[in-house]
Amino acid sequence: MTDSLTIAYDESDYPFNAEGANKFYYGIDAQAAVIPDTGIMLDFTTPSGGNSTTYPIEVVLKALDDANDAATEPTKVVLVMPEGHFVLDQTFNIDLADYENLSAVTIMGHGIDKTTLDYKGASVAKDGFLISNGANLELSHFSVLDSNNNAIKVTKTDGVYMHHLGTIWPIVHLIKITAHTVYTQLKPKMSSSKIAFLMVQLMPVFMLGSQKK
Repeated sequence: MTDSLTIAYDESDYPFNAEGANKFYYGIDAQAAVIPDTGIMLDFTTPSGGNSTTYPIEVVLKALDDANDAATEPTKVVLVMPEGHFVLDQTFNIDLADYENLSAVTIMGHGIDKTTLDYKGASVAKDGFLISNGANLELSHFSVLDSNNNAIKVTKTDGVYMHHLGTIWPIVHLIKITAHTVYTQLKPKMSSSKIAFLMVQLMPVFMLGSQKK
């Protein structure tokens, strides 16, 4: 474990949102998202009569249900969210205990500046992601903007790997920075080696965002 982490970078490594007065960086994302051949490509296009602020969450939950039902043995599933800016008002509330046939779950986008989940103005959703009761979870290559509470919260899950994530509150990002952009509650009886691995992996993520208070 270290008290600080220094990463060499070039200015071109910072995707930048220059719209309006609230300019901000998405963070270091020099590594391109690599979409595996086995990835399930999700479509967030809202059907006629649907609710665009909740439909993407429905798509993710249905994909998990379908993968779990189709599995005949412990299976790893990779869900790939599409490119785009999606304004949402529902939490991605995922209880991994509901998917007993899935041994590992990855939820990824196409890049922290390419797949953005925007909760600005949300009246119902508190957290962006609320994931619990699982193992072998990977989240990568997307951003959560302006959530009312935690951008990403994971509890009671053993083996969590988060990388190339943006957790951003554009309006207040210069005011106060805290470590509540990503919240994890370690599963009981987790070994010290797994705790160290998790904390090392999360250190770069904490530097990407800020939390409004």
